[in-house]
Amino acid sequence: MASAATKSKLGIKRETYEDLAAYGAILLAVIVFFADALFGGKNFLSDGDNVAFYSFVPYLNAAKQSGEFPLWMPYIFSGMPSLASFLAAGERSWDVLGAMIFALPRALGELLGNDTARIASWYTLYGWGVYTLMRVRGHLRTISTFSALAAIFSTFVIVWIMIGHSTKPVSLATLPWILLALERLRERFTLANLFLLILPLIVLVTATHPQMMFYIGCGTALYLLVELVTRLITKAGWENVLKAAGGLLLAGGIALGTHADMFMATRDYTPESTRGSAPLKSTRPEAMTMSTRRTGRSRLVK
Repeated sequence: MASAATKSKLGIKRETYEDLAAYGAILLAVIVFFADALFGGKNFLSDGDNVAFYSFVPYLNAAKQSGEFPLWMPYIFSGMPSLASFLAAGERSWDVLGAMIFALPRALGELLGNDTARIASWYTLYGWGVYTLMRVRGHLRTISTFSALAAIFSTFVIVWIMIGHSTKPVSLATLPWILLALERLRERFTLANLFLLILPLIVLVTATHPQMMFYIGCGTALYLLVELVTRLITKAGWENVLKAAGGLLLAGGIALGTHADMFMATRDYTPESTRGSAPLKSTRPEAMTMSTRRTGRSRLVK
């Protein structure tokens, strides 16, 4: 039972106010950093960087007017898949949960009239997630706040918005929340905690960035592996780690299922794409000269 000194007149614990202040400080730091773009009419991207988007507009409008779901982009490279290449897609009305999650960041962007507000909201959610994860792991508020700010303003992370990689902040924002949900699932395997794990995974999948999905998957697997080894050594609840891992597989399958149409189309398209084809290599290894063998550099000769 908390003492009267630790509660306000409204009955709210002092610790709650301190946590809210930390969340507010993280939000304020993001707003200050992006202030010129949010309120000054500026943008991180030039018109030249955004010009490719305009080729999608008539294509998507025509598909919407015809009532057909857009699959093929006729205006780029004499035609190429749009859904399978993650370039553009129509309104996926059946993805209700994903639409609800992305509605608020999109609304912020429309309210302020620029896309920076939308991306900045994901940076904020990323920082809040790191802070919450650090607090759950028992760290002080000062350390947790510093960790959150360091995570947001890490050069490799904050530069994404400046080079047009707008889906990477969305993907990374899910990582601390996935780990938090796994912690809850490890402590108590319930349907409610499983649902809390499904939510960030749906966001990760909806961001449609397979590279980031792979990285986050590897990081999450490493996290579970360390937890499992630690608890095997200490002999304290290693079974619960396996349950959490099973829950992750189940939740991941459900999340991937929400975008199965896109990923299955991408799988079919991959062998025909430049990233899915075999690398260029010599079929005449005997054509290497003696000098090439000494230097270790390959050079084709007739």
